[in-house]
Amino acid sequence: MRERLFVLQPPRGALARGLWMVSTIAAVGILLVFGIVVVFIAAAAIALLWALGAIRRRGQRSPVRHDANQDAIEGEFVVVEQRRPRLP
Repeated sequence: MRERLFVLQPPRGALARGLWMVSTIAAVGILLVFGIVVVFIAAAAIALLWALGAIRRRGQRSPVRHDANQDAIEGEFVVVEQRRPRLP
């Protein structure tokens, strides 16, 4: 019974071994370039969505009232007292 499912052994000839190494390096390089391209596309999409969100938020700002007191809280509020339970 074999321990590994797939075993890849390099060829024995010098020329075949050189071509095998070059093709392996080329395959790793292609995968690396593909990964870098995917990362750049994802970063560009995130930056575009962030920029569009900033543009949308800029248009939704409400005008600031300067005549109101900045220290006052406006609205209706109810004070709720929380009684602590007594220990036995």
